[in-house]
Amino acid sequence: KALDGCDHETAYSYLCAALSLLPKDHWENHYELSLRLGFLIASAANSTCRYDEAIIVLRRIIEKARCLDDQLPSYILLS
Repeated sequence: KALDGCDHETAYSYLCAALSLLPKDHWENHYELSLRLGFLIASAANSTCRYDEAIIVLRRIIEKARCLDDQLPSYILLS
């Protein structure tokens, strides 16, 4: 909700907190959540001028994504 309301700083901190609560194997056992959360973090990071962090998250998504359809939003945000 914070991301929709243009409070990107708050959204970024909430999303990072959510990611920190996931287990280490979250990409294997919580794939959809990891994919969505990762993209939201990258979007919020991008919106708050944390470009290096956004790139790191997007590259991780591309690495872990199971198919091209899951990778495409990350490629678009990277461009």
